[in-house]
Amino acid sequence: MACDDAFVANDSLQSDRFSPKGFPVMNPFALFRFCVVAPLVLTAASVAYSIFAEATFSEQWRDILTWNGHGSVVDLDVESPSIGVIAFAVVLAMIALLALLNQVLLFFYWGPSRLFYLIGCVAFFPTALLWGLTILTPVEYLLLELSTFFTGMTLALAFYGPVAARFSRPILPPLPT
Repeated sequence: MACDDAFVANDSLQSDRFSPKGFPVMNPFALFRFCVVAPLVLTAASVAYSIFAEATFSEQWRDILTWNGHGSVVDLDVESPSIGVIAFAVVLAMIALLALLNQVLLFFYWGPSRLFYLIGCVAFFPTALLWGLTILTPVEYLLLELSTFFTGMTLALAFYGPVAARFSRPILPPLPT
């Protein structure tokens, strides 16, 4: 009987890792951090794939991929870029750096970062209308969809559940009076 009592006492420690039916459950804070990092890794993998795999594509695929970006608001002629294209690239790079900084701050539960993340996600999708024709290989499409999935999970975890409570706590302890 003493062994059963010890098991019951330790069962409360185990209840965080298993559902009532005995299935393993991931810690919501670890899941949140995984979901914050996953889009960064998937985006880097997609860029690396598009750079290094292009040499292995058939001639038909290369012809199809040359249409990528046709009809966009900014004519992205990289062979003879205009001042507007260079300015567009600089603004895009600055926005990407700010988004990366926000991802890091989101990882460490900085309060305003989840609002900035939400605004960035909401603003990202309408801008897709300005890109023109977008052609992705199946691997790039898969990585984009997985990144979008983890972005949605990040938003859900950041605004609901125990992770949301961590964003409302003060970052620094109060100063002594």
